[in-house]
Amino acid sequence: MTVEPGETRTQRKERERAERAEWDYLTDRLGILWPNYDCFCGTLDDLRRTVAELERRQARVRPPRNSASEGVVARDADPTTSAKLAVARAAGRLSDDGETAGQHRPSSPTRSVDRAEFGSFDADAG
Repeated sequence: MTVEPGETRTQRKERERAERAEWDYLTDRLGILWPNYDCFCGTLDDLRRTVAELERRQARVRPPRNSASEGVVARDADPTTSAKLAVARAAGRLSDDGETAGQHRPSSPTRSVDRAEFGSFDADAG
């Protein structure tokens, strides 16, 4: 709070009151932009520059994205969506079980053996 030349006492008090109000506003804003700051040591101009720089940085930073797990929690909180997902998971398991059972069968196509094809061979053996 400096004394300006040619400033009356009333003008000085008004200016100081406005500076205190600006200081309070800027320190409140600083608390939002930099939540873990302890105290600000500097002039009002320093505080103005600091808050302006933090606001510029905040404008450049993208808002945080929701993680996939948060989306799952929110999605599972809805009973209708949760029921639909449970049915889809069960249907997926059933179709997987059907495909797994088919894997135990021979993978190459089989053909039936005609007895007449090997009839002469059997006759020679016997």
